[in-house]
Amino acid sequence: TGADRLLGGGRVHEALEQGRAQDAVAATQDLLERFPGHPGPYHMLGVLLLKGGRPHQAAEALRRAAAINDRLPGVHYNLALALAALGQMDEALAELEKAIGLKPEHADAQAKRAGILAALERHDDAETGWQRVAALRPDDPGPLCGIAKAQLAAGRAGEALETLSHVDTVVFDKT
Repeated sequence: TGADRLLGGGRVHEALEQGRAQDAVAATQDLLERFPGHPGPYHMLGVLLLKGGRPHQAAEALRRAAAINDRLPGVHYNLALALAALGQMDEALAELEKAIGLKPEHADAQAKRAGILAALERHDDAETGWQRVAALRPDDPGPLCGIAKAQLAAGRAGEALETLSHVDTVVFDKT
């Protein structure tokens, strides 16, 4: 973002683009020292740690970012990803709700929420969630498959087949 570039986040992104993860972490830690009251470096560090397979540490960094500024949907979304990786699904759902509350059109947050609801066997809620994703991504067949899976899991095979019959329309009728 513009703020990250202003703070020096360009070094982080450049290192990532060149496949130098350790340099990206070092640049982020430098930003943390220079701007301890800004959420951006904590957010970047959390994302880097999450991508590096360290969800516990990622969650700590992302919680610090949220403590500094609780109005950033990306921070809540990435914190939800870290919490889900740790198996803390209720907490992940709460963070996704915050992200969606701040940015309802955040399709990735909507999709992750629907996926977690499905994993928790909350099929009706998952179906509703996938319907929201389908509205945000009308050209993506994935949400329709999510809707159908939720319908099937809820014992509504006929509805699931009807939903799946629309997948070819989404995939092939783009001309």
